[in-house]
Amino acid sequence: VVTLKSGAQLLVYKTKSGKAKKGIVVCPGGGYTYLASDHEGTRLAHWFSNHDMSATVLLYRMPKGDSSIPLTDAAEAIEYMRKHSDTLGGYEQVGIMGSSAGGHLASTAATHLREDRGVDFHILLYPVITMEQGVTQQGSRDNLLGENASSEAVQAFSNELCVTPHTSRAFIFLAGDDTLVPAENSMRYANALIRNKVPCALHIYPTGGHGWGWSDGYFYKRQWTEELLRWLEQF
Repeated sequence: VVTLKSGAQLLVYKTKSGKAKKGIVVCPGGGYTYLASDHEGTRLAHWFSNHDMSATVLLYRMPKGDSSIPLTDAAEAIEYMRKHSDTLGGYEQVGIMGSSAGGHLASTAATHLREDRGVDFHILLYPVITMEQGVTQQGSRDNLLGENASSEAVQAFSNELCVTPHTSRAFIFLAGDDTLVPAENSMRYANALIRNKVPCALHIYPTGGHGWGWSDGYFYKRQWTEELLRWLEQF
């Protein structure tokens, strides 16, 4: 366990071989009120380490209305992965992955951090993207921005509005019948990436709802894991 300057913690998973093709920061979900650190964190990191990628699980701090807190933690985690590439397998590319509210954090890191502090790719699992009421996941919005969020804050953290041609490539996957975080979140983000000519893979599986993560019971687990590995091997 590594404690960052901010006080957030990283759980480090090195590759078995000692060599890593990529480094990945994993951000569990939990509505910005807790962390689903098992099936959206440590199990994913372990899987990456078994496929020649070094991973860290970011136990980011809860914002409680201060939107800068999780992003500060994510920036420090990315910086840690870059600084420690030599001891974590020699990778040159660092990416970030997030599920649900963790997907919002991952997409925030991908769209808000300066290029020299940002990521080379990002992976979003049934992510919260927009802060627009009626489309966002309201609990995540309230916990991140506060219950009386300003229109400026809503716009600043609606990440579909923050994509530029410099945003890193993305892999997005979700279930079309997700009633907690509407598919519209991912659709808006994918469309923004495509408009900006950013490489984007979008996979919408017909069933599964929300929150399946690494669950062995998820019907399309083999499909999404194989698709993700294939995508990661392309660059």
